[in-house]
Amino acid sequence: MKVEGLPFDGGFHDVEIDGRSAEHISYQVMLLHEAGLIDAEKLTSADGVCGKPKRLTYNGHEFLDAARSDAVWRKAKERSIKNLRNFDGRGAGLLFLRSSRP
Repeated sequence: MKVEGLPFDGGFHDVEIDGRSAEHISYQVMLLHEAGLIDAEKLTSADGVCGKPKRLTYNGHEFLDAARSDAVWRKAKERSIKNLRNFDGRGAGLLFLRSSRP
């Protein structure tokens, strides 16, 4: 995850991901912030509102460690697929984290 590699300097940072718009990234940053996985700032300007990440939280580190385990990730995917009919959008930011994994 891009936020994991950011310097811990107390400031907010720009994140760029190939194929993703700044608006999409900003939205995902705020979802991850609301989920407690990252610390982020909601900044406003004449151009609108954007979310800028600061750092991973403890829960964010724990989530990434678990997500990197193929066995844990496979089990989570199976459970998610099983419960997809009840999906209400709260996990969208988490799915964004692993969009490059099978």
